[in-house]
Amino acid sequence: MERKSTVKSIEVLYNEIAGSAELQNELKAASDETKLIEFLKKHGCDADVKEFKAFVRSQSEGEIEDDDTAAIAGGVTILTTYSPAASPLEIL
Repeated sequence: MERKSTVKSIEVLYNEIAGSAELQNELKAASDETKLIEFLKKHGCDADVKEFKAFVRSQSEGEIEDDDTAAIAGGVTILTTYSPAASPLEIL
C-alpha cells in the first residue's frame, strides 16, 4: 500500500464527511474500531483507524481565530462548540 494514496483517500473522505450531515451521522454510529474500519472501507478509504484519527487531528490543529482570541483574552476561559458542519474529530 502506498502511503500517498492512503492520505489522499483520507483527505477526500474527510471533506465528504465535513460536507454531509448523513455521513457525519453514519460516522457517529461507528462506535468502535471494527465499525469505523467498515465505515472507511464502505466509503473507499483504505486507511486504518490510527491513520484516519491522526489525519483528522492534523486537520483540527491550526491557528486560533480572532473570535477565539477574544474568548481567552484576560484569562477568562469560555468553552464553545464550533460546528459549521461538525468536525469529524468531534465525532471520534
